[in-house]
Amino acid sequence: MKPHLPLAPVRCALITDSHLGPSRDSELHGHRPYDRLRQALRTIAELPTAVDLVLHCGDLSQDRSPESYALAHELVRELLRDTGVPVYFLMGNHDSVELLHREFAVPVRTYPDKAMSADFSFTVGHQRFVVLDSWHANTHDPLGFVTASQLVWLEETLGESTAAGEKAVVCVHHAPIPTGSPWLDANMIITNGEDLHRLLARYSPAVGIVVHGHLHRAMTVVRDGVVYAGAPSVVWQYLWEPWRTEPEQDPLTPPMYTLLECFPDRIQLAAYPI
Repeated sequence: MKPHLPLAPVRCALITDSHLGPSRDSELHGHRPYDRLRQALRTIAELPTAVDLVLHCGDLSQDRSPESYALAHELVRELLRDTGVPVYFLMGNHDSVELLHREFAVPVRTYPDKAMSADFSFTVGHQRFVVLDSWHANTHDPLGFVTASQLVWLEETLGESTAAGEKAVVCVHHAPIPTGSPWLDANMIITNGEDLHRLLARYSPAVGIVVHGHLHRAMTVVRDGVVYAGAPSVVWQYLWEPWRTEPEQDPLTPPMYTLLECFPDRIQLAAYPI
C-alpha cells in the first residue's frame, strides 16, 4: 500500500495597486508604474518554484483608460505566456469593470442594487478563492461599499464552502475593517465593513484568510478569528503609523509582491521585494 502523501500547497502570487497609465512612460508620484509591474511579473515568472496563480488585488489601472488595460494585457502575455500561470483580477476603485471584463474576461454579476459587479469564485488545486467587488459608484472615492445583494451572494458562496469542508481565501480590494490609522480609516476602508465582518465572522470556519490591497502597505488585522491581510503595492508604499493624519510615501520600503501558500491545514504569506 502506497503511503499517503500530503497535498502540495497552492502557491499564489499576490500583486496589487499597479496604477498603470495610458503609456509605458506614464509617471505617478515619481514612479513609472509600467516598469514596476513588468518587474513584478518578471520576478514572479522567474521564481525557482513556480506559482499556481497570480492574483491582482485591484487598481490595475490609474485612469480607467483602454490603453492602460492593453498595456497590462501585453505584460501578462509577455512575461507569463511560457508558464501557463492563470492571472485573476479584482476590481479596484481606479478600475473599469467593463474593461476588466472585456480585456481579461473577469466575470461580472448583475444585482438590483448594483448593475455590474465583479464577484466570482474559482478553485485552483485544492484551494477555493472568493472575489468580492468592493467598489460602488455611489460611494465617495476612495472609500468602498458592498451592497446587500453582494452580501447575500457571499453568504451563499461561503455556505457552499462550509458544506464542502473548505477554507476559502476571500479577496477584496478595500480594507474591510478599521486599521488604527486616522487618515486611512476615514478615507480608505469599506464604509459598511462591519456588515461584511459580521458575515465573515459567522462563517469563519470557511474563511482561511481575507486578502486585500488599496493601502499600499503590508499589514495584518485579526478580529473574531478572521485574519485580514493587506498586500503591499508593486509601485510604492505609504507610511500608515497611528499618529499620521495624512498619507506619506515610505522612502525605505520597496515595491513588493506577496507569496500566499495555501496548505490543507494552514495558510502562510510573506511579502518580498520585486
